[in-house]
Amino acid sequence: MENIEDNLFEEENKLFEEWEKKRPNNFAKDGAAKLYLQSELKILFVLKETNKTDETWDSRERLNEGMMYSSGKPITSTWDNIYCWSKILLSKIVNNFCQAPKDADERKKIFQKIATMNLKKEPGGTRSNYDEIRNTAIEDSDFIKKQIELYTPHIIICCGKNLIYNRINALFQGDKLNYENQNLRMKHINISAAYQTLLIDYYHPASSKKNDFHHQSMLSIKELLTKNRELF
Repeated sequence: MENIEDNLFEEENKLFEEWEKKRPNNFAKDGAAKLYLQSELKILFVLKETNKTDETWDSRERLNEGMMYSSGKPITSTWDNIYCWSKILLSKIVNNFCQAPKDADERKKIFQKIATMNLKKEPGGTRSNYDEIRNTAIEDSDFIKKQIELYTPHIIICCGKNLIYNRINALFQGDKLNYENQNLRMKHINISAAYQTLLIDYYHPASSKKNDFHHQSMLSIKELLTKNRELF
C-alpha cells in the first residue's frame, strides 16, 4: 500500500508532466523531500530558478541525498544557508550559530524534512533576468498555485526580496501585514481552509548578508511562529 509520501510524489509528477509541455527546455523538477509530510513544521522555500541545470535535475532527489554533488562534496552555494535556516526553525532549542556540516548523513537530517520549488522551471544563467522570471511566473500562475497547494506548508520563505513574495501573495487571499521591519515582511495567507500559512519575504540564501544576520532573522521568525502556533 502506497504511503502519503509516495502519493505526494505522484501528484507532483502529474503536475510536472503538464507543466513541462509548456516549458520543455530542461524542465527542472523540484518539491518535497521524503520526510516533509512527517515534519512537525512544514517549511517551503521558494526560489527564482535553477542555474544551468539539465533535464536530469530533480531537487527532490538532491534533498534526499543531503544536497551533495556526485563527487561526494556538499553543494554549498545557496544550500548551506537553507540548511541552517531550516535547522533553526525545526529545532526546539537553538543556542549557537549554525554551520552546515559536510557529511551527507548529517545534512539529510534537515534536508529530508523540507520542500523547495522555483517559480521558473526552465534554468537561468549566472545572473537572473528578473523581467523574464516575473513574466514567466505570471504566465505559469495556475501551475505555481497548484504546486504550493500540494504542500499546505506552515511557512513559505520567499528567497529573494519582493519578486517571489509579490507573486505568491497575488495568488492567495491573505490577511493584512502582521509583521514588518527593514529586513522582514510577514503575513498570513490562506492556502487551505484548515489553517493559514505564514508568507515571509526574505533574502536569497546566496546574498551577501552575514551568518549572524540570518541567525537573528530566523529567530525572529521562530518567535512569531511560537506566538501564532494555534494557527497551524
